[in-house]
Amino acid sequence: MLIWDRLSVGDEIRHLYDEELAQINARLKSMKATGAMLNTQQLSLQIETASQHTTLGELAELTLEAFWQQESRVINQMLHRLRRKNRLLLLNGQIIGVAEINRRQCSHT
Repeated sequence: MLIWDRLSVGDEIRHLYDEELAQINARLKSMKATGAMLNTQQLSLQIETASQHTTLGELAELTLEAFWQQESRVINQMLHRLRRKNRLLLLNGQIIGVAEINRRQCSHT
């Protein structure tokens, strides 16, 4: 019926139909892109959560003393898997806060 209506109206109305369809198409493309981005973020979060659960299981099997007796590389890797974007702020060997780090801004120098 819409096609019939479109064919039976004048050029001016047909132009309005075309504009509206173009806007609807642009919104649809935007919504699909947003959906794909959200799916990617959800998958990333699921992988991160699984890694954190695995690390928590590893930590549960260790005593505090055994944890701190590991190589510093192993300790750092475990803490990194748990904290991801968050970094502990230290002052004179004491934790004074937590900061969220944007991975694009983070430099490993």
